Amino acid sequence: MNLVGSVKFSRQRRYFEGVRPSEILTRLQAVFGDETLCKTQVYEWHTRSSAGRERVENEPHDRRPRTSFTEENICAV
Repeated sequence: MNLVGSVKFSRQRRYFEGVRPSEILTRLQAVFGDETLCKTQVYEWHTRSSAGRERVENEPHDRRPRTSFTEENICAV
């Protein structure tokens, strides 16, 4: 299971409310060990979550779509 996918932002936001990112990182490391997000990702998650973001999906963007991740290419690998 993907760690980012397992984080339920709406519930976790309340659990981590008022907690410094360094403490969040320590708590995650205690649970997930080597599978923990890196420090930068935890700080980014904290910033976005504190700003009200509740989804783990990527935000829409105007960049070109990825064409290398097609079903055909995935099966070929």
